[in-house]
Amino acid sequence: MQMEISFFELFVLGDYFNDFNSALFHTLTIYYFWI
Repeated sequence: MQMEISFFELFVLGDYFNDFNSALFHTLTIYYFWI
């Protein structure tokens, strides 16, 4: 049970950081092309 919760937390955190990295990459790409 506790292991399932930790796996779920890792899945959610991994998804959050993946979205953050994607947003950061798109922001840097737009910034690069606008200069």
